[in-house]
This record gives sequence, C-alpha cells and structure tokens, in this order.
Amino acid sequence: MIRRTSLIYKEIHRLGPLSNQELSELLVLSPGGITQILQPLVAEGLVQELSPEQYRMGEDLGPRKRRKTTWQPNPEYGYAIVGLVRDERIAFYRVSFHLGSQEHFLGEIVLDLTSPIIPQITSSIQNYRKTFDLPLRAIGFAVSGRVEGSTNRVLFSNNLGYLVDLDLAGGVERALGVPTLVVNDSYALSVGERYTGQARNVLHFLTLFVDEGVGMGLVIDGKPYQGFENLAGEPGQYLLSPKGGSTLESLVSQDVIARKLGIPVKDRDRTYEGLQTLVENNDPRGMKVLNEISQTLGLLCTNLLLLLSPEILFLTGPLGDVGTPLESAIRREIQTYAPAERAGAMADRFVVRQDWKKRMILGTGLAAFEAHLNRKDQLEPNPRTGHTT
Repeated sequence: MIRRTSLIYKEIHRLGPLSNQELSELLVLSPGGITQILQPLVAEGLVQELSPEQYRMGEDLGPRKRRKTTWQPNPEYGYAIVGLVRDERIAFYRVSFHLGSQEHFLGEIVLDLTSPIIPQITSSIQNYRKTFDLPLRAIGFAVSGRVEGSTNRVLFSNNLGYLVDLDLAGGVERALGVPTLVVNDSYALSVGERYTGQARNVLHFLTLFVDEGVGMGLVIDGKPYQGFENLAGEPGQYLLSPKGGSTLESLVSQDVIARKLGIPVKDRDRTYEGLQTLVENNDPRGMKVLNEISQTLGLLCTNLLLLLSPEILFLTGPLGDVGTPLESAIRREIQTYAPAERAGAMADRFVVRQDWKKRMILGTGLAAFEAHLNRKDQLEPNPRTGHTT
C-alpha cells in the first residue's frame, strides 16, 4: 500500500508546518484520508504534531493564521549523509530529516583512483556514522553529468569519468545497508530551491548552474523535468552560432575564465573567487571578463526566457557568488536582446543566487529521504492481503 509518505514529507517542507486541512487541500484528499495517512507516520516517528503555541512562522512564507494543530518532519527520525562530488574529491555533509537550516560539514576525502573507489567511500561514511546516535536513513551523492534514474549510474560526465558505469549507489548500499542514490547536481539544486528556497511557491522555474561546466535544472508545473533519457538541462553544448560555431562551455566555464584571468592550472579551484575579488575592486581584467561572460549568458538567458517562459530563471553555482554585479550585467544584456515591449519584465525574472551549495546539499538530502520513504512505503504490508507491494 502506497501511503504517499514522501509527498506529504515534501509538501510539509515546502509550505509547512501544515494542518490537516491544508494538507487535504494540497493533496486533494479528504481530511479523513489525511488523518488515516498521518496516524501511522506519527506512530513511527516520521512526523510530529505541534500545538499553536509551538508553531513558528517561516522566514519568507508570509502572514499565516494560527491553527489548531500543525505537522512537521520529526528531526529525531534520523539523518542522511550527502556527498558532493567534484573531481576526485567528495565533501560529506550531515542533513537532518527535518532539513534544518544548518547542514553539518563532516569532512572531505580525496579519492585514490588507482584503488577501488567504493571501499574508500564506505569507510569514510562508516566513520562519520559512528559519531551519531540517530539512525542513518539515506545516502545521496550529487554529481555533474547524466545520471540514469532507474539504475543511479553515471552514464556520461565531462569531469567525473571514473564514475561512468560504476554502480556507486548499489555498491555503497550493499556495503552499508542504507538506501543510496546518485543525482545530477543541477537536479539537486532545483529540488533544493523548490522545497527549501525561493521557489517554494513557484511552479515554473530554471536553475542555470555554472561551475566547471554549465548545467541546468528545469521545474515544470512544480515537478523536476529531466526529459527523454534524462538529457534535459545540458546547455553546455548549446550552439551560439550556426555551422559549428562556439558552444556555451567554450565561452563560459571555469577553465575558460581561468585562462582569461591568467590563473595557473593548480589554482583553478579559486577561479570564481578570483573573479569576484577583481570585480569587487573594479579591476579592468575582472570587469572585461565579467562583460564578456554576461554578453554570452545574457543571450542564453533571453532565449530561455522566450522559449520556456519560466516565472524565475536562477543563475547559481560558483559563478553566482560574484553576486549583484553579475546579476546587473546580465539583466542589462537581457534588456538589449529581448523584444522591447517585454524587455523589462523579462530582465526582472532573472535572479542570481549565492547560496547554491546549501540548496544542493538540502536538495540531495531531500531526494535521498524521498527514495528511502518510497521504498519504505512499498514494503508496507497490504492490509487486505498481508503481502508487500
């Protein structure tokens, strides 16, 4: 019997805490049906009830009426461990079941690619696991590249070739006995933005993620969209001119910007930090690069706004840390490229976000918890037959 546990869990995160009536309206179920679903979740410690006196208003949810009872995920239910994979490094974080505002950094490992990878990963997770009393409920990894949803395998990645066709999720899960999944990093960002960020009340939005390459997450009608064979959201090979012209990543990527700024290969990880410093100091080199990438991204963003008409187009990732100067420059370019009658409104729908790492961590954690809850629901016995479904 599927109890819609993960759906309730996500909606409580997105808009909650929520009352029975609000859940009933959101999920189009009767209040009695909601009560029937919630009762076992409370008994199992997944959600907890708050009295009106305990209810606290969310930061950006607007004025809310007091209610008789509200529900929130129970932080004592457990936690997930999230790994952000970049080159040969994996940074690990602890994420509470209630997705608290502070994600806890556990540590970072550098993989030895000459040795089996999975034992290195599971050994680190096992060491982190020993330091917490609550149960480890799920494990999630965010990676750059194409991930096959049914198998959790990385099928293609420009930067993480050692993970291609490796059964990372299956190997970690078999070793540790904890549900494990692998997600695309741009997808994780979109999930984090949808359920914990500025897009909680937005049905249609895009997240453009610029780091070593360029990725994109799409949310359509409130649901992440990955397209045929999970290939949606790969703008890096987008042609900016016909007949074999420049691709987006040949003009905007970490390596390209580092070369333009004269940053040595060994310091490429500090490329965006260096750009941000130069722009803040109004350095001519930094301003020149800012203008060049703003022209390219302004053209891309204009086309995306015209083609897909999102309510918001977020630009995020390490490039987003440049902040307001980047946002202002790209908005000017959008106003230049867009139809005159729509230019101002289109530019206003473009937003630069600087908390990308937090959203990616929380989005990966939420996706991992969702996988855990879906599996848990599918293993619940059918009350009529006694069998699991």
